[in-house]
Amino acid sequence: MGDAVDFMNWALSSVGTATLLAIAAFLGRSQLSHWLNKDLELSKSRLQREIEVQRAAYQLEIESHRAAFQRDLESQKSALQRELEVYKVTLIAETERLKASQDVQKAMAIRLGEKKFEAFDKLHRSLEVNAVSYIYAAHLVHLNSEQQARTELMEQLLNLQDQMTEAISLASPFLTLNEKAILLSYSSKITDFICELGEAAPRYNKATLDLERDRLQKFGFDAEDIVHSYLTKMLAMA
Repeated sequence: MGDAVDFMNWALSSVGTATLLAIAAFLGRSQLSHWLNKDLELSKSRLQREIEVQRAAYQLEIESHRAAFQRDLESQKSALQRELEVYKVTLIAETERLKASQDVQKAMAIRLGEKKFEAFDKLHRSLEVNAVSYIYAAHLVHLNSEQQARTELMEQLLNLQDQMTEAISLASPFLTLNEKAILLSYSSKITDFICELGEAAPRYNKATLDLERDRLQKFGFDAEDIVHSYLTKMLAMA
């Protein structure tokens, strides 16, 4: 203890008070720096732990969101897949319906075409007994004095006329109003002529018979032109 006191006394006497204060200040700064570094290391360590904890929390949250997103994505994919399957089934059903409808329409069109051709073919054949043939047969009726022969021939003429009327009726759905009017007018004039010749005292002589033949021929040509036009179009489509 005495030695220390002696040393201090010697130091004070040798270096002076200012020097000792400088040494004390230096030692104080060193200690302060040591404490600060120590606190800094502790703070860094604590901050690092907090960062790790926060990072782990964020990672958990990210994984949670990722899992939720994946579930939503799978759910949407499943929903879209179901919608796609429903759409495919609906599309197939609609395609089959349209195909069936087209098949029905095609079958109906074919059948309608057949009906149309049959109607105009029958009308064409009924018109083959043209105005000249009607007039010629009527003239025979006029010349024949036997009532029995007159009656039989009249029945034949009226039967042919019935066939024409029936043929016009079958073709009516395919005719325009004007075409139907022309055909019906021709049929009506032929019927009137036959009925006139069937009376006991027909008003026709050779001259008037020729005039009536020419008149009926004109109507007959118009009727034949209508039928020929339809048949030509249908045959061109075959």
